[in-house]
Amino acid sequence: MPRNRLDRPKFVQLHPDDDGFKLDPVFYGDPKDFVPKLNVYGEAFGWGLRPHDSYEDVDISRIMGRVQYSQMIYDRWEPGPPENQFVNALAKKKSEALFKVDIEGLCHCDYILNIVMPEIPSEYKPWSFIEKHEGRGALGPNLISRRCKVSGGINLDTFQDKVLQPLMGWDRNSHAFVFTDLSDGASFGPRGCSTIDMMYRNGVCYEFLPADDYVLAHLARKKGDVFEYFYDFGDHWYHRIEVEEIIPRDQSDGAVVVLGGNAMCPPENARGNRIWASKI
Repeated sequence: MPRNRLDRPKFVQLHPDDDGFKLDPVFYGDPKDFVPKLNVYGEAFGWGLRPHDSYEDVDISRIMGRVQYSQMIYDRWEPGPPENQFVNALAKKKSEALFKVDIEGLCHCDYILNIVMPEIPSEYKPWSFIEKHEGRGALGPNLISRRCKVSGGINLDTFQDKVLQPLMGWDRNSHAFVFTDLSDGASFGPRGCSTIDMMYRNGVCYEFLPADDYVLAHLARKKGDVFEYFYDFGDHWYHRIEVEEIIPRDQSDGAVVVLGGNAMCPPENARGNRIWASKI
């Protein structure tokens, strides 16, 4: 008997040699009927496949076990692994929905953005405290923040490369990234990325829409909207970006302006927000 096959998948195709070992039950469903899983704050990450708030809540051992089992089976086999088939269908659905949204006016408006790195508190907390306190705001006010003005029409890849990355202080072209629409977990990342941390992509989102096909207004369309910038698939640096204000078109000039900020960026390869918080 198959080790983990629940039933015939409704949408994805399994390789004849794949008995479904460690395949998450979500991938047996139909992407057309899929409802993103939300966390306690009503937000979705990684296409809404799992209701998690942080990387630690992902069953990475199951994911890696699945990869080890299936990677040779699906090498050069079309249409690819079932997980990727499923997520690509979600991505296609998201893309079709976004291109029906009228963002023409917003593309000519400037946005005031507030960027914070959650779970790095302004007052030092030892690891013994951090590991026992989870949940938004549990560690206290955030230490690291940035404010800037950008155009709503800025390309997401350009926003990451020319604005967000240097504004924060991250090294250019060192690691992968995704922007996440928290309403459904849709992910937008770098086209053709080959950084070493892409090996951990399955633990983040499996697939992402190319960021250079979309603009800021696709992710945020009103004051108070929040989306996530996730940097480095290996170390897991989380940033929350909130729209503080959308400036009317006749008062916007499209210029990028740094408005303020607090505290230096963590060093590369320092293992993510909560680990870094215990070291400063």
